[in-house]
Amino acid sequence: MERYFNTTSACDKRLHYTLPPEERLPGLDRLIDRRLYFVLYAPRRTGKTTAMWAFAQRLRDEGRAVAVYATLEASQGVDAVADAEPLWIRAIGRASAGQLAADLRPSLEIPAVVPGDRLATWLSAWCQQLAGQPLVLLLDEADVVTGPAMVSLLRQLRSGFTERLHERFPASVALIGLRDLRDYLVKAKDARALNPGSPFNVKAASLTLRGFTVEDVGRLVGQHTADTGQRFDPQAVERLWWWTRGQPFLVNALAGLCVDDLVPDRGQPITAAHVDQASQRLIRARTTHLDSLSERLRDPEIAAIILGEGAQSVDSSTRSWE
Repeated sequence: MERYFNTTSACDKRLHYTLPPEERLPGLDRLIDRRLYFVLYAPRRTGKTTAMWAFAQRLRDEGRAVAVYATLEASQGVDAVADAEPLWIRAIGRASAGQLAADLRPSLEIPAVVPGDRLATWLSAWCQQLAGQPLVLLLDEADVVTGPAMVSLLRQLRSGFTERLHERFPASVALIGLRDLRDYLVKAKDARALNPGSPFNVKAASLTLRGFTVEDVGRLVGQHTADTGQRFDPQAVERLWWWTRGQPFLVNALAGLCVDDLVPDRGQPITAAHVDQASQRLIRARTTHLDSLSERLRDPEIAAIILGEGAQSVDSSTRSWE
């Protein structure tokens, strides 16, 4: 089966043209080696899931940690701590079932303690079960947790931070979402700012994914050339970057349109004109992800991340996709 340019899910190098995701996230290994907690934030369709899934896999393969990637999206809109905690525990437990050997997986039984301490108790029991092997949790969709549940989640993670040095709590935890921690903490408190030292003052860093460079785009489409013989002209590569500013979803979407729809003959090269034509098709199609990206561009902080430019570019860049 021929690999393709992926726009729908996390990338798998067996199926998709993809670049090593951790290249756009320098410093991850240092955070894990130092047993630190951190935040990863970036807009949708920028490669967060691909990066974190691959990172967890590498940590396991290298024997450095019992690493689990999980998503907290099932608790979206569940503000009550007593209702949210079982959802977090089950989500992490189910994820571990697909990623870890049986003897490393936690129990799915909810601890018989008061709400507000059940997640921390469960994590502590799991870590003691691992008998000295460090546990790394990469928790995606963390910013869909809201209200008292969000505050409780952060406080419980903070409560065991010191214990991580004695293998009685996760060695490292990453909270992954669309926004930095300070933004959804304010949201969790109904737009009232929290004490800046609470409830997650153990966070060591806030990271974000950079977009593709022109060189990255060239390497990505170069995989298609290596697999099929169909080349992208240098001007086409530059045009791909010009239209997208390296936003991964858009790069893959335009490249995919070029090779699948506009020039399916692998003996014909992709030109800058083909990329321009693909961009107009994508704009007219108004795909779900494109509409979502356009809406996100109205947020100056998110636009600056996507475009690699200042917020003054937001209005004109948004209009160009509308």
